[in-house]
Amino acid sequence: IKLMFDPDTIKDIQHGINDSRYDEMFTYLEENEISLCIHLNDPETMWVVRELTEEEKRRNWGYFYEGYSSKQEIYNQAFEMLDKHPKLKVVFAHFFFLSADMGEAERVLNKYPNVCFDITPGVEMYPNFTKDIDKWQEFFIKYQDRIIFGSDSNNTKDFNAEIIELVRLALSHDKTEFVQPCYGDKILKGLDLPSEVLEKICYYNYKRLVPQIKPVNQELFTTITKKVYDDCSKIDDDFYKASANWCKECLNRLEK
Repeated sequence: IKLMFDPDTIKDIQHGINDSRYDEMFTYLEENEISLCIHLNDPETMWVVRELTEEEKRRNWGYFYEGYSSKQEIYNQAFEMLDKHPKLKVVFAHFFFLSADMGEAERVLNKYPNVCFDITPGVEMYPNFTKDIDKWQEFFIKYQDRIIFGSDSNNTKDFNAEIIELVRLALSHDKTEFVQPCYGDKILKGLDLPSEVLEKICYYNYKRLVPQIKPVNQELFTTITKKVYDDCSKIDDDFYKASANWCKECLNRLEK
């Protein structure tokens, strides 16, 4: 299961992930040992008061306006949820947006033994690792069983290969500098992880969390995709139009 609890979502729905309406679902996931991936929070730079770019405005990437929760308030909501459901298997996407706070990252992993972080690139994550690459290398080796591969690759992007290459280089390149292949031309250093650590992060940790991969129910997928296509097609908005086009592409592929 994947859940989205970024600050913009929380502002829109007016409650956090600790809301009691989710307790029954989380209890079910706990009891059935079903893993959960959560995008919760966003990079710390999103709360920095500044003039937003047009892209940031389009994506609502500025949380310093009235009505948004602080980054710590959103973390506190997550911790309350985890305290209520200590056996819940959770993967927090984008390293739980803690790449600028190693101490807090350690605290979370130590306190919540069923929590993992994934390494899906964010605008701040790998540059933050680069600032203290030696200590972060030690961190990745110490918590090698708690870190999961991630990329955010999908059919709406035309640079998926570059994203995968960014993650690969960030994990395996030596500590000399290289230019990241996407998300700008920032200079990074690799974590230079041993091969056995790479195997866990890139494969075995996921297999442990999701031991059985079920085949896709294509009939149900088709039904839901058609519904989403119909709903999105009726809304005059670029985001929904793009979603409708993606659904249409999926349906065309299924027909072939």
